Amino acid sequence: MNAERDMIDMSVPMETLSIRIQSLRMGEQTPAVVKAIKRIGFVQLRYQGFSVRKSAEIMGVSIQTGYNWQNSWNDGGLESVFPNYAGGRESRMTDGQRADLKDAVSRGHMSTVEARDWLAEKYDLQYSIKQIHIILGNLGLRHVSVNRLPAQERTDPGRSPRMRWTERSLGLNKDC
Repeated sequence: MNAERDMIDMSVPMETLSIRIQSLRMGEQTPAVVKAIKRIGFVQLRYQGFSVRKSAEIMGVSIQTGYNWQNSWNDGGLESVFPNYAGGRESRMTDGQRADLKDAVSRGHMSTVEARDWLAEKYDLQYSIKQIHIILGNLGLRHVSVNRLPAQERTDPGRSPRMRWTERSLGLNKDC
């Protein structure tokens, strides 16, 4: 066992950790804040003498994630608990193309494959089925069973998929 690897920097008093968690809980619960609270909870467990393995298990993360959080804490202290996202790659789709896609899918109650093919044909944009599913979900659309759509939209024999994308506002129960 590597003793240095298992050590946590305890230079920040436990009381400061508790106060920081309380102040974060009182503010807006953004994803970054929720993650910071979880990471501080992990650090508190380490302060209390729990192993990295046990602390990670309690927090519901992998052991490797526990070690990553501990190393980040040891290097950066309290400010290191906030995730540092790089922002990701810029989308190939413009806002206008996104709006067109949402409108076309909403009107036509397309399947994921149909939406992918429409986007490729109209804008020459190639996306995987998984990415189309994510994009449509982010556009506020939902996946519903064809059986929940109005009768005239279910009867087209040329369209066999059982699931279609539609507006969330139609009052349909979410099927997936």
